Amino acid sequence: MRDMRRYCAMAILLAILALTACAAPSVEPPATPQDTARDVTFSVNTSLARFIARPVAAEFAGESRIGELLILNAETLETVNDFDLTTLTMSGEPIAFAELSGFVVQDINFDGYRDIQFDDDMDDDGKVHTIRLLWNVSESRFEPNEQIPALGHVVFNDFDQTISVGLRISEAEYRQSTYRYFYETLREAERTVTVQLGTADVSALPQSITAQFPELYGGEIFIERRTLSQLNTDTLELEIAEDAYVLSGHDEAAFGTNEIARFDVNSESGALIAAIVEG
Repeated sequence: MRDMRRYCAMAILLAILALTACAAPSVEPPATPQDTARDVTFSVNTSLARFIARPVAAEFAGESRIGELLILNAETLETVNDFDLTTLTMSGEPIAFAELSGFVVQDINFDGYRDIQFDDDMDDDGKVHTIRLLWNVSESRFEPNEQIPALGHVVFNDFDQTISVGLRISEAEYRQSTYRYFYETLREAERTVTVQLGTADVSALPQSITAQFPELYGGEIFIERRTLSQLNTDTLELEIAEDAYVLSGHDEAAFGTNEIARFDVNSESGALIAAIVEG
């Protein structure tokens, strides 16, 4: 009899638990942003807290892209920055980030604190746009930087604290610039523009020129117009320091192409060289 009562009590208890489970509403976990790439943990200085860069997905022209970049405190997970990438444009066109590619933490303004830079997709011309976020020491947060060019091959030179930027303007034209900080403002300190004018046969050059280079042998020489501009520190404007035609060709003592002569662009020889250039 006692066993029967114990069995009935156990059955009633199990029935009550089953009914409670059926009646309780299902609780879904809180929604979390869908990351399109892994979190990146980094620090800007050994004395500061570590941070997490977290890309968040968004819909862009029917495709899933990175629409937001969160910068979180790695210890407290508090949001330090929230960058809306959908508002960023280049040449008036919106930039679409397929992934957080080229993510680099590096001191790019030489203030002793590491900054953030990452790339978007290539545009129709095959150029990569780079977004840079600089650490603001007084505000303890990152801020977008538009002083450093977003296009081109950029090299940060820690030794002399300069930034070199190489950019191909067209198939024939290439620009190499050197930037330097003046009173916390980044300025272009030097620019060299090289334009490939074409080729000319050695036999077509005036004898007054070829006689100066007896080691030249037949074939083609390459002619470029090279313009060097430098910053006037008084006016803070670029001024032309050198403008010349540069001849490059082969000589018997070396393999490959070497510079063999320069002619001032305003000189009589320079004008003559320009006249025989093909294309």
